[in-house]
Amino acid sequence: MPSAYIPSTVPANQLGNWNSLYATTLGIVAQSQLMYARKSGELLPVGSPIFSQSILPNYSFYFGDTWKVKPTFTLSFGVGYEIQMPVSEVNGNVPMITDSKGNSFTGENYLDKRKQAALAGQAYNPTLGFATIRNVVGSPKYPYNPFYNGLGPRVSAAWSPRFTDGVLSKLFGSGKTVIRGGYSRRYGRINGINVIQVPLQGIGIGQTVQCTGVSKAGQCLGVAGVDPTNAFRIGVDGLTAPLPTVSQTLSQPFLPGVGGAASAATAWSDDPSLKPSHIDQVTFTIQREITSKVILELGYIGTRSRDEQLAYSLDSVPYMTTLGGQQFSQAFANTYLALNSGQTTPQVQPFFEAALGGGSLLHWVCLLHGGGSFKTADEHCDHECLQYVGRSERGAGVDSGPYDAELESHPGFGASPSHQ
Repeated sequence: MPSAYIPSTVPANQLGNWNSLYATTLGIVAQSQLMYARKSGELLPVGSPIFSQSILPNYSFYFGDTWKVKPTFTLSFGVGYEIQMPVSEVNGNVPMITDSKGNSFTGENYLDKRKQAALAGQAYNPTLGFATIRNVVGSPKYPYNPFYNGLGPRVSAAWSPRFTDGVLSKLFGSGKTVIRGGYSRRYGRINGINVIQVPLQGIGIGQTVQCTGVSKAGQCLGVAGVDPTNAFRIGVDGLTAPLPTVSQTLSQPFLPGVGGAASAATAWSDDPSLKPSHIDQVTFTIQREITSKVILELGYIGTRSRDEQLAYSLDSVPYMTTLGGQQFSQAFANTYLALNSGQTTPQVQPFFEAALGGGSLLHWVCLLHGGGSFKTADEHCDHECLQYVGRSERGAGVDSGPYDAELESHPGFGASPSHQ
């Protein structure tokens, strides 16, 4: 809320609670959202279901055998092989994240460019959008590559030594000790939820829209764009909050928030480099019979997992952004810890000084309490600028590696970093 609506008696650490309770009491809608259903890009009536006709084939086989090499030594071995094919939607309703020209890309490449720019104090923020798979440049057959490398060997051995005299006899006994060891590689299954349900939340088969800063005039005025005098209030101004206007036919690629297109709420897509996880496991144990009723066993189990699937927000702040010789993460942490300790005027941080002008400007502004009021003068208010910097760095992105990718777009999605 603007400072004019916040009593001076409200403690600084209670501003968030005040704003929330104030808005709840008045019925102020901060943000409205809806997911429209589409079929072949055409808009369906509100409330229509979203569905896909998807095929997800997998093929696998396994061979194993046990060989008793000697009475005291047994060898077990086997090999598995599997092929995990990508999902195929009968009608091509699989949305993919693309650049402004409709080219798909991997998250690893995108995030590497974003990181390098951040370390140089720049923002890598290209215009991104969505396109259904048949409209992506190159007309790919699948949203990610088939997995043909599912070879999983397994081998283990068990040895029961039979020493009849000497030190080894006392240590291991005769037939009273078993030494076992083994290795295996196993592949995880790409869950249908991740490759069938997740794309249903992308823009193409459906369309998520949001209106931030909902006004009673039906406009979306953005963060800090409304106050109690012009905000939409449930009951007072109606029972249905305004939403952005969407087109009957979805352009390809669709660029949320660009060229008058409706901005998007959270939307999801799978990364083109998605592949199954795999686990390598090594085991080693020694089992010794102490008496006929007591057995002692010592062992080791080592497991290494790779290519696990994770969901990443592509719209998050690059914490390594460097300005004034300081990374954003350090500036944020210093200011947060200072405020949390009760300081009212935290120490000036080089990052914020460089990002927002600092002492080099006679007057500089920073957002006050996330509301519509601004403060000028030579007062330092780095702590009030955290939200500003966080939003100004928000852009579009794609996750790296074999991970699910989450794209959270905002008004102005795809434009150069600017405060929304």
